[in-house]
Amino acid sequence: MTSDDLAALREALLDAGFTVDGVAEALGVQASAALARGERVPARRAATKAGPLGALIRCFVLGDDVDPGELPRGEYGDLLEGGRATVDLRPYAEADGEPWFVVSDRTDGGTVKRADHVLGVGGASTMLAHATVRPEGARSLDIGTGCGVQALHLSRHSTSVVATDLNPRCLDLARLTFALSGITEVDLREGDLFAPVTGEQFDVVVANPPFVIGGQSVVGSRAFTYRDSGLVGDELSRRVIDGAAEHLAKGGTATVLANWLHVRGEDWQQRVADWLAPTGCDAIALQREVRDPSEYVGTWLRDVGRDLSEDEYAAWLDRLSALEAEAIGFGLVVLRRTGAAVPRVVVEDAPEPALPPLAPYLAARLDALDLLRGEVDLGSLRPVLAPALLDVLAVQGDLGWAEVARTLRLAGAGIATEVELDEAGAALLAGCNGEHSLDQLADVLASLGVERQAVLASATELLLRGVLRRTR
Repeated sequence: MTSDDLAALREALLDAGFTVDGVAEALGVQASAALARGERVPARRAATKAGPLGALIRCFVLGDDVDPGELPRGEYGDLLEGGRATVDLRPYAEADGEPWFVVSDRTDGGTVKRADHVLGVGGASTMLAHATVRPEGARSLDIGTGCGVQALHLSRHSTSVVATDLNPRCLDLARLTFALSGITEVDLREGDLFAPVTGEQFDVVVANPPFVIGGQSVVGSRAFTYRDSGLVGDELSRRVIDGAAEHLAKGGTATVLANWLHVRGEDWQQRVADWLAPTGCDAIALQREVRDPSEYVGTWLRDVGRDLSEDEYAAWLDRLSALEAEAIGFGLVVLRRTGAAVPRVVVEDAPEPALPPLAPYLAARLDALDLLRGEVDLGSLRPVLAPALLDVLAVQGDLGWAEVARTLRLAGAGIATEVELDEAGAALLAGCNGEHSLDQLADVLASLGVERQAVLASATELLLRGVLRRTR
């Protein structure tokens, strides 16, 4: 299909109302909710009543055979064989009023049938998009672009975007994603990880690599390129983190999804910290999930539609056992190249659900790591409290209600953060509106018997946790 064909097809899709809102309206609340659960019958019933838009939904979203004459006029090329879609094509989002589409491989019946399968948008890629810190005017890099969804987001704020992938089919479908989304400025390059960008540096790096541990039938093979690296254990994750740091320009930020082993007799946090320390970057690693070996194997076998057969399941467990894996962690690693002589590294367990927007929270924590190197007069800072809620627990006493606990919870930070406060701490935060310096607040708190050093120590901890943020 030519670029003109794809541009015309994009207009045909939009004219038919094939957008996120259009599909939701055509299906209705109940059928949309059922489809999100993987139940297609209600969506199919609703789509049959929606004319050309319904035909697009049945063909490209549900994977039904349709009469091509029911579809909006346009050149579909290899996207159709007869009346059956060869790919999954669906509206994804809208950016600055311009609808986006994502093209990926179908998983009819939940089964992945080809080794070069191109994955669509899932929970991991959505979390990565929400977590990526996005400065304007950046030169950006998407490692392992897959269907191209991260590059779509990067295109909104970047002067240039390079996207790499080892899998030629990923590049083919990503080109369709960009063309149908009206995006023309992404530089697609074929190659393994960072090989296509040797010697180059970027302001933003994102990576959702094939981090699954032990899935290949033989070490060195790739059962599924989107999932399996062919490397032993969690070596792929370590290499991607190291490569991302190497390709960061000064001030640049990388966001990487990774798996890591919980090895018998080792501290997993130290294991990850040992990856991060040599990068020369400030780093924050958040562990979002932990799964035992059997849960991990079952999850990834179901991911490709396998029946959890005894032989395959047992062989995978044997590979994890040989690595002395007690569990496998999944998480998010954020790096920033500050040029500091001594980088700072934070590794935390953060199992609560991650919700958008996560990026401002991560950016604030990276800013605090850089700020609190001892090169700034803390007392002169005029911090502001991030959006938060204060829960007060009180019990009835002889003289009325007596407060026994105060818990601050960040609101809309994308991650659950709770801080236990005493009376002085609550008073400190109440005054952090960007207008008062910490020195001024310390003078006020002195009347409550709080020493200046205690105020600064509390402020330091709250800055590092993203609760207090520096005003610009």
